[in-house]
Amino acid sequence: MDPNVAVIAQTAILAGMTTIIVTTIIGVKAWLRVEMAKSEAPKRAGQETLAAVEGLRKEVAELRDLTTRYDLSFDTALQRLESRVGQLEIGRVSGHESPSLQSVGVGKGTD
Repeated sequence: MDPNVAVIAQTAILAGMTTIIVTTIIGVKAWLRVEMAKSEAPKRAGQETLAAVEGLRKEVAELRDLTTRYDLSFDTALQRLESRVGQLEIGRVSGHESPSLQSVGVGKGTD
C-alpha cells in the first residue's frame, strides 16, 4: 500500500471521528439548553401569575374601598333627606308650612 493512502485514510478517520464528536457535543448542549428552558418556564409563568393575582388583589381592595365610600355617602345623603322630609311633615302636621315652600308656589300655574 502506498504510504500516502495510509495517511489519507488516517486523516479521514480522524476527521470523521472529530466531526461526530463535535456534532454530538453541539447536540447535547442544545438539548441541555432546551431542557433548562423547559424547567424555567413554569417558574417564570408562576411569577407572572403571582404578579397578576397580586394586581387583582389590589384592584379588588380599591373597589371595596370605593364602594364603601359610596355606600357611606349614600347613607348620609339618605339620612339628610329623611331628616328634611321629617321636618316638612312636622311642619305640615303643626300647620306651619315652610316659608320656602309657600313662596315657591309649586304646582300653581301663571295665568
